[in-house]
Amino acid sequence: MIHTILFIFTFLSFTYLYADDATVSGGTDEVYVQDTKAVSLSPADHIMSRFDYTDLANRFIDPKGNLGDYGQSVVAAIQRVGMDCFMNKLDLSQMCPGFSKMSEADKLNKFYPYFFGAIAIGEAEYQFRRGGNAVGGGRKRHAFDEKHYLESDEKYQQNTPYRLTGLFRLEKAKSVRRGNGRPKSFCETIDSFQEQATCTAGMISQLHCSRSVPLNRGYWISLRDSGQRPGAGVASKMIQSYPGCKAQ
Repeated sequence: MIHTILFIFTFLSFTYLYADDATVSGGTDEVYVQDTKAVSLSPADHIMSRFDYTDLANRFIDPKGNLGDYGQSVVAAIQRVGMDCFMNKLDLSQMCPGFSKMSEADKLNKFYPYFFGAIAIGEAEYQFRRGGNAVGGGRKRHAFDEKHYLESDEKYQQNTPYRLTGLFRLEKAKSVRRGNGRPKSFCETIDSFQEQATCTAGMISQLHCSRSVPLNRGYWISLRDSGQRPGAGVASKMIQSYPGCKAQ
């Protein structure tokens, strides 16, 4: 009798834990994006994956809202590209209904570092999910190794004509960026993380503010509707889980 009660309690506890999670499925595993009840400002705390992205997330923003070096670069990138796009023009009504209620300071110093961090994590997760750069297997959780990921990703693409680079997976060749019409003022060089963040902000401004392309139809697969692609849409799900995004 006692064993039966314990079993039922455990089952109900597990069911409650995942009842509100949004799931992005693909392959043999599933990626769970935790619900909007979470209060952490770290994107790593809003995704359950085979990989532990804590260190990468904290370089953007930690659970208490403190900016890391990447987060500071994101703030500088947005300020350089132009605040109007990111404060007033970018349509986040579907992805983050509560965005309009945030203060400008919170948007710049908390939401957008989280937003860019979600893209970086989402793009990495997509690569792992599709098998192009996967490490490990089964259900064992691995710490995300940023250096290894970037180096192995470069090696994996070495024989492909259309190569991408960095955490935001930008076109590596300047000629390709120019050919695809990326904003020259912000994407001429992308050697450092600061330059990559600035190019990413410039592309967001160009595509989603100037041209009004919906975020889920843009450049980054992790922001798109998932469809049948394993791992697609992970970043958008993480952004929906940002504290403050849920409509009041």
